[in-house]
Amino acid sequence: KLHEIKVKELPELTDDFIKDATGSESVDAYKAEIKERLEKQNADRAERELEDEIIKKVTETSDIEIPDALIENQIDRMVQEMEYRLSYQGLKLADYLKYLGKSMEDFRKDYTTQATDIVKSQLVIEAIIEKEEIVATDEDVEARVEEMAKAQGKPAPEVKEKMQARQLDYIKNEIIIKKLFETLKNV
Repeated sequence: KLHEIKVKELPELTDDFIKDATGSESVDAYKAEIKERLEKQNADRAERELEDEIIKKVTETSDIEIPDALIENQIDRMVQEMEYRLSYQGLKLADYLKYLGKSMEDFRKDYTTQATDIVKSQLVIEAIIEKEEIVATDEDVEARVEEMAKAQGKPAPEVKEKMQARQLDYIKNEIIIKKLFETLKNV
């Protein structure tokens, strides 16, 4: 028995529809916004890939001794992150390990190479920052806070006043990393 037939009708792509649905003034303006957003995403992705490649090259050419304790701490963080991801899916790490047929020791060993690479990268980055004396000046921080305030449509002093010390530390670190990559790209 057929009870009913439904037909999905898509709305016509008009300036009025786009204005109601997205807030853009016209179909062409909406397409331009999408194109701009996609180009920015591609540029950001390409920039991250370049930065990853730079760090990889610098790390490969660096001879640095890594204490086992640092590697073990990184493995602990990685196992904990996996545990969090699994918990969001309703799984427990012990059940996941049972499913894989691995012991915790074997599971941790799987992370050793990746953890070593991460720690080595961090140590190399810290050494370069120290050697090149890369710092985030007060002017750099003020400029970044000003950018954030402008994006939020608020005055900079109001935005900065509401920031916690850890947020300012994050901004300083972000500035230092940006300066680091500018330095490495120019080498």
